[in-house]
Amino acid sequence: MLNQHNVHGGADGPVSARIVRAVSFDDVVREALDTLPRDIARGLRNVAVVVEDENDEEPDLYGLFEGIPLTEGGPGPGDLPNRIAIYRRPLQADFTDVDELREEIRI
Repeated sequence: MLNQHNVHGGADGPVSARIVRAVSFDDVVREALDTLPRDIARGLRNVAVVVEDENDEEPDLYGLFEGIPLTEGGPGPGDLPNRIAIYRRPLQADFTDVDELREEIRI
């Protein structure tokens, strides 16, 4: 991976912005989820994690949980699974460094 301290920006904009585009956003999300602590990862059973461009109602939102929290029993039989939407555009706009982006997705 390029180190933004060793490479200057060019006609395409700052190097750090190009780095995030060079790595698939979906791959960064996958890596972030794969590195969650085991006890947190267990809580994601029956949770659909989806990547969307942005939230229609709040375009600056990074992510949104929809469903019934496990602390309230979680979804029951026949219910749709809980859902976490991760919004690509605001995250890429605010976190141009891949490591910072991955960490923000993990939180």
